Amino acid sequence: PSRFYALNHALGGGIPYGKILEIAGQESSGKSLLAYDFAYICQELGGHIIWVDAEQAYMNSWAETNGVNPDSVTVVNDTRIEVVSDVIADLAIYWRSQLTNNEPILLVVDSIAALDCADNVDAKMTDGKSEMGGRAKALYKYFRIRNELLFKLGVPQIYINQLRTSLNS
Repeated sequence: PSRFYALNHALGGGIPYGKILEIAGQESSGKSLLAYDFAYICQELGGHIIWVDAEQAYMNSWAETNGVNPDSVTVVNDTRIEVVSDVIADLAIYWRSQLTNNEPILLVVDSIAALDCADNVDAKMTDGKSEMGGRAKALYKYFRIRNELLFKLGVPQIYINQLRTSLNS
């Protein structure tokens, strides 16, 4: 659950274990703040947070301001989808083995827009071969493979995504 009763009502009590919640919106519209709120409740229930900080925006001070204990947050600072996928799997399995009373584990990915496939991230800009197809394939594989594992482990997932507006000339 969150601390927002109307949101809990709309979600049927909160994010169901093993399910996905996408938070999408304009820049600075409170998407990460809402994720911090879910993280706070997760910790109140004795759980642990896995926070993928692809935006490089996570700050312990901001987490503390929103009631989140940084000691119960594992921050992953990478933007390569393949690396993030493997780290999430390892961390989820580890924390499920440590939390013996079925305490929640919450995954927050901030944000989908900042993730890319390893081939694109590790390529030289002068090569000019960055392709959206590689990113789409990597994201598809990530969701296909990791969602099954995270569902089995009962890990609710929050994916933050930014809405982009086109500039008209």
